[in-house]
Amino acid sequence: MRQARLPDSASFLAGLLVHFGVFSSATLDPRTGSLRLVLLTRSLSPSAYTAFRRKLTDALAVLHELDRRPSPHVRIRREGSGRVSRIEIVRSLENLTYEELGVIAQMARDLLPLEAAEEGPGTEEEREAQEERLRAALEQVRELRGSRRYVGLREGTEVLIYAATELKGRVRGG
Repeated sequence: MRQARLPDSASFLAGLLVHFGVFSSATLDPRTGSLRLVLLTRSLSPSAYTAFRRKLTDALAVLHELDRRPSPHVRIRREGSGRVSRIEIVRSLENLTYEELGVIAQMARDLLPLEAAEEGPGTEEEREAQEERLRAALEQVRELRGSRRYVGLREGTEVLIYAATELKGRVRGG
């Protein structure tokens, strides 16, 4: 049986969600050249969110300073109330690095009460190989700038990738 090859953008999202188990979803939008990462946490107080946001932006600024690059523009926002909070991190693909993704994942594990935080399967050797594939896929995605928007979702232990289509006009809920 022949397996269909995923487009580079979809393949990158699948690898990202498998390797970094802290992200519940990720969206790659070629129109805006951005990557949106979503973290689901148990109820999060405003002060805990503010501390996470400040520490994450500081850590990313230090990472870029070490590489002698300007601090990245990162958009972080929180939604939700009650039992679950949704933290969305949006970052331009232009100068996003694998190391940045690792810092975001580690800070989330260290500072947030995550709903699910499974790490990628396999041995250390398999994880290193997956890291190299992710680095290469990130470069390809940045260079190719595909036309389709892709959304990756974590559903338990499964990762689902969807090609998103843009809707014209407004959609009303029922």
